[in-house]
Amino acid sequence: MRTDDDSDAIEDEYALLPFWVPRVETTRIPTGRHWAAVRVTAADAEKAHRLLGPDSGPVIANPYAGVWFFLLDDLGATWEPTRTARLLREGTLIAVHQGHVRHGRDVHWAVPPGLGSTLADDLRAALDGKPPPRRWPPARSSGQPGHRLAS
Repeated sequence: MRTDDDSDAIEDEYALLPFWVPRVETTRIPTGRHWAAVRVTAADAEKAHRLLGPDSGPVIANPYAGVWFFLLDDLGATWEPTRTARLLREGTLIAVHQGHVRHGRDVHWAVPPGLGSTLADDLRAALDGKPPPRRWPPARSSGQPGHRLAS
């Protein structure tokens, strides 16, 4: 059972998340509105995530379908499809859960929004088994399309 303290903690957490993250219920958001999305098989996505690190967000994991969605700030990202990864067409709907849904067997955030951002080239390198170049400070997502913040 949730207490008022739990609700306050969740509200504080939501203040840090981008505006497009739903607070109440899962929402289907079309790609191209706030981000581009690359769909990757779960096995390859987990390997890439290990190379990219914990600030490689936002990333949605869908255990039922066996895929992850890397949400890229770069709406103009180019992507050559591979056997296990492809850029979704603009307008493709993706189920986006509340920011606090981070574990479990249902769709959840593997990396919640607001912690970082992934460049298409870095994701491609990680999927090829190469660590991406180190950038300091790491880029943070602003939650705004095509806009990145320095840490």
